[in-house]
Order: sequence, then C-alpha cells, then structure tokens
Amino acid sequence: SIMVVLSLSTLGITVAFTIYYSTRSIPYVLKYTKLTLNKYVESLLVSSMIVGLLFSAIMALLTMGVYSFRFDYVLMPKDFELLLGIGALSSVFMTTLATLLMTTMINYLGTKNVQYISFIPLILSYLFGFSQIFGQLPSLVLYVSPFNDIISLFYTSYSGSSPLISYQSVSNQSSTLNPVISLLSLIGWSLLLCVVDLLLLKRLKSTSLEEGRMV
Repeated sequence: SIMVVLSLSTLGITVAFTIYYSTRSIPYVLKYTKLTLNKYVESLLVSSMIVGLLFSAIMALLTMGVYSFRFDYVLMPKDFELLLGIGALSSVFMTTLATLLMTTMINYLGTKNVQYISFIPLILSYLFGFSQIFGQLPSLVLYVSPFNDIISLFYTSYSGSSPLISYQSVSNQSSTLNPVISLLSLIGWSLLLCVVDLLLLKRLKSTSLEEGRMV
C-alpha cells in the first residue's frame, strides 16, 4: 500500500509544477474567458481522480503479477472497488495539498525554492509511511495524518480487515484502527484543502519563471 501512496504523491509534484508554469495564464484565462475558478479546480480534481484510478489499478495488477511469479500466489484485493475509490480520493488529497503548497509559495514566499517545495508531498509520504510500517505511531496520529489514512485504507482494501496500529506485531490483531474514521479524516482533509485552495487561487500572482531557476 505504501508503494501506491508514493506513486500518488508524484501526482502532487506534477500538479505543483503545472500551477507554477501557469501562473501567468491562469489569471488571464479566468478573467477573459468563460472558464470560472470553480470549473478550473473541478477539472483539476477530476483529472487527478482519473489518474488515481489508473495508478491504483496498475499497481494492483503489478502486485498480482509479482506475487504470482515470485511466490506462486495471486494476491488480489479483497475489495477492488474500495481500492479504486481510495485511489481516486487519495489523488484529490495529493492534488489539493500540492496546490496549497505551490500557491502559498507563489503568493507569499516567492519562487526561489519552488524545486524543493514541490517535493514535500513525496517527502511526507516517505516519512509517515515508513514510520507507520517500521515504527509505532500513536493511534491519534494515524487517524489525523492523511498519509497514514491512505495507507490504512489501502490495507483494508487488500486484506478486507481493519488496519493494524503497528505492523511490527502482526500477530496482535486486537490493536487495529477503525477504517471509517480514517476515511472521514481523509475526506475532511481533502475538503478543507480544497476550500483553502480556492481562496489562494483567487489571489494567484503572476511570477517570473526565471526566479524559480535561481536556486
């Protein structure tokens, strides 16, 4: 499941650079064409959901192929529909997070460090993902962190059971998380970031691409 999260985090990098290279065209298009800000964000989110569906399906097929070839065992998700749904929702979160980071950088902090800011979703995915697998994070952190919510929900889609709090003691099935709470947390984060993104995109400043290259 962590490999899917890392793959989806690269979508955030792509979205961040898309917004960065469009800082001059977005305000112009929104002002002089029939395209509205809501429609622009809607198209961005729908596109990311489609990519998330494809990523999730491809990773599931690759996992099945690798396990079948290496271990002579077909590892199929218990709930393929849930896997695709979480893939789409996770893509929405990654897109809104990347949009928040990039628009905040452009509007208030300048673009000299844009190369580093765009990789924050990937870095956070590594940090929270491997901390959950190889460490033992408190259940509150696992619920509040959207990155851990994604991992937990993908685990549920594959296993058909509640995600574990600690993967260091797999035999202890009593220490589990409630996937419904993880789902609600991920939805809440996505909605909150979407609202903030709309406010920041309204104030999007035109910036010079050369400034971002001067690191």
